[in-house]
Amino acid sequence: MGIYTVNIVGESHYQDEIERCEAGELVDLRPEPGNRFDRRAIRVVSQADETIGYLPRDGFLTRLIIDEEKPVFALIEHITGGTPDRPSLGVVLNCATGGDGLEACRERGWSSEEISAKFPGY
Repeated sequence: MGIYTVNIVGESHYQDEIERCEAGELVDLRPEPGNRFDRRAIRVVSQADETIGYLPRDGFLTRLIIDEEKPVFALIEHITGGTPDRPSLGVVLNCATGGDGLEACRERGWSSEEISAKFPGY
């Protein structure tokens, strides 16, 4: 169990979608076993059901989600860029596992039913 900070990748393809996101927003981490480029891809999806990027390939969280089938709760820690020096937007996530993840969801107002629906077994 723990809380981890991770920069997502591929954001350059999802700039419009990222503009609609905000810090503190919970996101879904959705494995894509049918992804033709990477069968271990994990898509990061906003509350508006829009892709905003992917978890880094072969990272710790990818192994945890795919190999160990553990739930990982994630929220947008902050959005980077959007300045003249760095116009492209980036996304930094806070990802939590186990009890830390459950507590993070509860703090953001998720009901037990919503948590159970999104993360069976919790």
